[in-house]
Amino acid sequence: MNSFQWVVLALGLTLVSNAQEQVEVGGKVWGPPPRGAAATSARVNICAPHNPPRGCDPQNDSDSFASKVVDRFTAAYEFLALRTGTYELVAVDNSGQYLPGCKTVVVPRQTKVDIELQEPDQAKPFKSVLHDEKGHVLAFRRVRVVPRCFDWENRAGFVLTDAQGRFEIPALVLAKDRQSVIEIDKTDQSSGPRADRYTTPLLVNVAFRSTETSQQEATAPAEGQSGVIQGQSVIGKPQSIPLLPPNEEITPHAWTVNLATGTVSPDVGLTVSEKFGFHLRRLYDGSSLFLPGVVAAIQQARDAPSEWPEGASGLGRRYASAYGYSVAVRNILSFGIDAPLRLDPRYFPSERRGPWPRLKHAFAQTLVTQKDNGGRTVNYWRVGSAYGAGFVSNLWYPVLHATDGDAALRGTTALGLDTAGNVIREFTPDMLRVTKHVFGRKQPRLAGQN
Repeated sequence: MNSFQWVVLALGLTLVSNAQEQVEVGGKVWGPPPRGAAATSARVNICAPHNPPRGCDPQNDSDSFASKVVDRFTAAYEFLALRTGTYELVAVDNSGQYLPGCKTVVVPRQTKVDIELQEPDQAKPFKSVLHDEKGHVLAFRRVRVVPRCFDWENRAGFVLTDAQGRFEIPALVLAKDRQSVIEIDKTDQSSGPRADRYTTPLLVNVAFRSTETSQQEATAPAEGQSGVIQGQSVIGKPQSIPLLPPNEEITPHAWTVNLATGTVSPDVGLTVSEKFGFHLRRLYDGSSLFLPGVVAAIQQARDAPSEWPEGASGLGRRYASAYGYSVAVRNILSFGIDAPLRLDPRYFPSERRGPWPRLKHAFAQTLVTQKDNGGRTVNYWRVGSAYGAGFVSNLWYPVLHATDGDAALRGTTALGLDTAGNVIREFTPDMLRVTKHVFGRKQPRLAGQN
């Protein structure tokens, strides 16, 4: 080949390479589910990839950031000539009615990406403490809690931790699904906060994932999300269904920040007094009063034990037996085990997606429990209280039903019912979401919608 042919070949390869690299990505912005309308008053920001990835700085790095207003009739957007890589998209509602929604897109694998805005919840106070992996407080650090995912253009909302690493946000607005992040500046601000300086933050999801969530140990950053910590915790009032086993509130009282590895993990262990209050509440909550009645009704219908009378007196005796065994004695024994062994008696929802992984997680928590320091171990308090209460109940059962075998059978049955309760707790948010979708009211129109 002569030199002219080589030039033509090189030019052709360059054109083909550019054509393959430049991809169009687009989609629509919608209001919050389940009946979101087209968000015609929104704009979409995109953060381009870096090498190495280091987050977005719209003020000082225009090459990594672009923003476009959606079509005012269809809420459609598009970004042209994107190169291969991982991008972060943030849809922002210009009307201020909804919180931002986000998506991570991998080009060229994904080219059509719809984004849903998030519905804000009522403002709630939030306070916590920051310390490092060695237990030293992180004093004078800038920190903020923002909707997940947040708008890079908005650098407001930071507060400064005090000399003891404490900070407080008087009125924190979270999304309805409570998916939010805590952003921690990695640099010491003891000379005073410098809001104009951009730093790659540490982020940790703060969520009552009544669905996805809640794990107390941070995991590795996702692709293209350097500095974004995926570990999740729980905040706010949990979702529960009346008369069924309730979900417990799990709120971090402090955050451990490992500055060397860039990981953040929430500390959620209960004190002895908090565990006492937890078991005390279990003596009179709706499910604790209702479910023994179901057991008593079944025993009444089966005339079990046959030595006990029928009628109202027999039903009352069976109810007292079921309540005493499954509620009173079990909670007393549970507290006597989980407090000294430093075990957490609450249910921790799965952070995995899909029904089967979550179902396996619910089954596993019958025999595995969370420790106060965040690890996991054998569920001594649940197994011990189930079989212990089974033997204690021999004190009031008729002689023919007060054998060791009967006590063991009652303990095994109790563990089976506990497993069913775990499944209910795990999938309560899904059941409530389906109910809201079927019976919920029509979604209000977004500002700017025709």
